[in-house]
Amino acid sequence: VSTQGLYALQKRPRNIINTVDISHISSKLNNIFSEIVKDKSGNLWIAAFNEGVSMIDLNKPLVQNYSFPVIREKTGFVTNIKNIYEDKEGDLWIDQNRWGIGIYNPDSNKLLFYKDIPSLKNITNLRNVSCITSAPLLNEIWLGSEYYPEIYRVKKDKKEIELLGTLKLTDYVDNSGFPRLFYADSNHNLWVGTTKGILVKPANEKILQDAKFPFVDIIGIGEGKDGSLWISTRKQGVYNAKISSDLTLEEKNLRNLKTHAEGVISDNIGAICVDDNGLVWMGSQDGDVFTYDPQTNKVENLSDMFDMLEEGIFNIITDQLGHIWISTNKRVIEYDPKNGGIMDYSTMTDVMVNSFMPNSYYKTRSGKILYGGNKGISVFTPYDHLSDNPRRIRTMVSDVKIDGVSSLLEKNNQRFNLRSQIISLNAGDKYIEIDFSSLNYAFPDKIKYAYKMDGVDDDWVYVRGDRQFAFYNQLPKGKRTFYLKTTDVNGLWSNYIAEVQVFKQPAFYETLWAYLFYIVFTLLCLYLFYHRMKRRIQLRHELRIAQIDKEKSEELVQTKLRYFTNISHDLLTPLT
Repeated sequence: VSTQGLYALQKRPRNIINTVDISHISSKLNNIFSEIVKDKSGNLWIAAFNEGVSMIDLNKPLVQNYSFPVIREKTGFVTNIKNIYEDKEGDLWIDQNRWGIGIYNPDSNKLLFYKDIPSLKNITNLRNVSCITSAPLLNEIWLGSEYYPEIYRVKKDKKEIELLGTLKLTDYVDNSGFPRLFYADSNHNLWVGTTKGILVKPANEKILQDAKFPFVDIIGIGEGKDGSLWISTRKQGVYNAKISSDLTLEEKNLRNLKTHAEGVISDNIGAICVDDNGLVWMGSQDGDVFTYDPQTNKVENLSDMFDMLEEGIFNIITDQLGHIWISTNKRVIEYDPKNGGIMDYSTMTDVMVNSFMPNSYYKTRSGKILYGGNKGISVFTPYDHLSDNPRRIRTMVSDVKIDGVSSLLEKNNQRFNLRSQIISLNAGDKYIEIDFSSLNYAFPDKIKYAYKMDGVDDDWVYVRGDRQFAFYNQLPKGKRTFYLKTTDVNGLWSNYIAEVQVFKQPAFYETLWAYLFYIVFTLLCLYLFYHRMKRRIQLRHELRIAQIDKEKSEELVQTKLRYFTNISHDLLTPLT
């Protein structure tokens, strides 16, 4: 750092010093600097005169962009890439929305549309292309029409581009539908998913044949570890198809996974992918992400883990590191299944595209992931730091608010001890907000938190960095523990769990003396009730005895009266 600007030098063997081009960094800053500091995370903090402090992250993932300004110059349209393919010469085949197929050379920065190519300029259906791929074992590039049942076979040899022919899907299937996607399996068979079913090009052949798959709208295709195909559909769930020797997918070899039968989360599947372990990843058009294990037949819902995905899933793919890439209209997520690391690229300012297109992606031979959309193409390099071991990150409670008022601002604060991390609440405290932080001020929007209050929360509650607090209304009295954990900027959960002691004073009616009074009062009430019932029973018995005595007395009088009456009668009656 100098008063003339920012410079980077690289020391090579034999003490050779080279200058490193950092114009992409220095161009965003002014050229009057005073100091540079590196923090423990490897970030550079640069102090600039009159402009405060700027931070440069040297560990962030590498993102490149293709803006294609020539598209605006040639077409007058805003760049919006619907499909991407990279041929063996490194040229990019792109489909510009409402304009059609173009071939871009990154080295010369030149772009040719199909209208500029003599052999293709008369094919008007190339104005809307749904899918692009290379035919396995053939030196051909196939282009699928979006609104016509046709596939165009093209050969490219350096600068020469030749149309080899057109495959009409209706020549093989009456109700073929329109091409939607291409998928090459491990045996070099090319499967064509359409809006009405599936066709297949056997290896080493140039023609198609009917795969005899049910007439459903195909969204995605993946290959399992056993060689079977996993096929996602619109509103018909997922099919697992065993491939017969004649490359047909007849109904007897199909298994349909639906919500009511197999417990899958949704029947409206927008993306499907099989990872290196044979686990089937599925994304619904409602925004759910879940996996299916063919070995155990178990479904696991991962939607809570990817809570930042608030829209339909476009695509799910795997990279050379075994990471899972999930894309939607607004986001691209990289996930490591081994350690749970998540990188949300939508929070990075380096990503030029802010509205991605469905199926507008490509995984290059070098392992890079290309996603297209408005403004052009963003190129992502799999982030190897995502596979690092989780760091021990200390998380702490930074404040406790009662009814929206910070306890740290109280004159005689007795509720929260910041140093010892102990929370002491009064009996009448309601609407309690517990603020927390990992003290990462470089990338706070990349941090995720999870908390759990012992005896209150049944499981961990996961929140993003823009919501750094937990809220409780009327906590029960007593002593309990508040658990807190966080991730690093790579989405890796720290193995450190902070424990904060929380004690809430009981109300006067919850104290020991109150409970003692309740016991004495209850016993007294029971005694009075017993005494009263006993007296009532005694009176009832005495009354019964008196009644019996009265009845006996009357009976004796009647007996005596009958006796004397009989004697008198006998004396007065003459002898006969």
